[in-house]
Amino acid sequence: MPDTEVRDRVSAHGYRVLLGQIRSRRIYEACRGVWPHISPTFDELETLRASADERHALASQTLIAVLEQRVQPWDTWDAGKGAALETWFVGALHLQFPTVFERWRKARLRRLDEHEACAAVIAAKGAPADPALGAVTRDELERALRTAEPEVRSVLALVAAGYRHDEIADHLRLSERAVEGRIYRFRRSMRNPVRGTGKKSTP
Repeated sequence: MPDTEVRDRVSAHGYRVLLGQIRSRRIYEACRGVWPHISPTFDELETLRASADERHALASQTLIAVLEQRVQPWDTWDAGKGAALETWFVGALHLQFPTVFERWRKARLRRLDEHEACAAVIAAKGAPADPALGAVTRDELERALRTAEPEVRSVLALVAAGYRHDEIADHLRLSERAVEGRIYRFRRSMRNPVRGTGKKSTP
């Protein structure tokens, strides 16, 4: 096993490489060999592009995950097979990154501001699918979201983050039909609200 100085040097090198790959977005391609379905949303990519703190947090958590394994990369490294220890360690980071990314993704979703989520549902990807939503003001959106059921708000937050309906269903352990139903209920409340309450008016 390499001595402490070598392990520290290799760990620092791996951290720098991983951080650079997160910044350049090459990390997702590097990980597809071990986790083919890793696919960040545009919103997640923008968050990582704009925030050095988020990039460092993701890289740090991945490094910690590797170093907390019972079997360390230097325990399985074989110099006779040709790969440098630094390369071997980066490979170990790639193996852990998808799991750490998924935890980061879920934690980020919990932090999403619900009002901003509502606005993003309306504004995302050009014109809204339901024209009735395009005519409401931000204040009306916020009032409607405050009175929406919690299960509706959780779906809206995921929609705002760029998730497809099937992905939302998977995250929330729902059927796609249930997800679509919750979005429909919110759209219906926006089409026919009682001003200031977000509740549906009576005929």
